[in-house]
Amino acid sequence: MSFVQLQVISSYSLLQSTITIEELVIKAKERGYQAIALTDYNILYGMVDFYKMCQKHQIKPILGLTLDVEGIVNTNENHAILLLAKNAKGYESLMTLSSEKMLLAENERLTVEQIKKHSQNLIALTPGEKGEIEHFLLQNETESAAKVTEKWRDAFPERHFYLGIQLHQKLEPIKDDLQALATNTGTLTVALQDVRYIDATDDFSTT
Repeated sequence: MSFVQLQVISSYSLLQSTITIEELVIKAKERGYQAIALTDYNILYGMVDFYKMCQKHQIKPILGLTLDVEGIVNTNENHAILLLAKNAKGYESLMTLSSEKMLLAENERLTVEQIKKHSQNLIALTPGEKGEIEHFLLQNETESAAKVTEKWRDAFPERHFYLGIQLHQKLEPIKDDLQALATNTGTLTVALQDVRYIDATDDFSTT
């Protein structure tokens, strides 16, 4: 099975990426991808264009969302979780959660309990640098990381929660810790790459 980019942020996420929907899909097709995800922050504004563009270029669209969420251990902290729709009902759940997030006050965030109500047709992945689990592992707080892992895993159906393993420079020190956490908690893992630009020369634009 070929590698699929499951964490892709577009220019619809303000000041987070320079990627346009058209550019994303065309480049994915040129590079031989059979599927590609779109996982913007809190909003789904680009999803219809993304879906149509993927159909046009015969690439499977994976519809997703990166949500700002309240910390589980420290509720005053802001973290993120990556959600992918399994099917049409899953996409409806993404729309519901996005709407709920946008109706909150600026300093308010969704909780794991709120997301759990809509988790039946969703797959969740830890997003890397902005994830609460990664946050605790970077501080060598393995017990807190395990607590958060179990809370998120219990919020989703069996085999629907994954620890994302990235080779990002900032996350390299915890790669082995994530693998150990997965083993100790019986949690699945998935390879991720936080995509915010098309070519390496565009890196400066998101730093």
